[in-house]
Amino acid sequence: MKSSASSRGFIGVLLSDEGRWVFGKWACGVIERGVERLIMNALIEEECILTEGGNIK
Repeated sequence: MKSSASSRGFIGVLLSDEGRWVFGKWACGVIERGVERLIMNALIEEECILTEGGNIK
C-alpha cells in the first residue's frame, strides 16, 4: 500500500492492536510485510487523527 502525499502531510495506514485497519493523518504508521512500523513525526503528537473502518472520529 502506498501513502498519498498532500500539502499537509501524508495519509497512511496502520494495524491496530485488535487487528483492524486504521487510517491516520500524517502517516501514523504503515504496514510492511504484516508488521506495524510506526513513523515518528513531530506533527503526529497533535495532528494524528485515527479512524476505524474508514469512519472519521
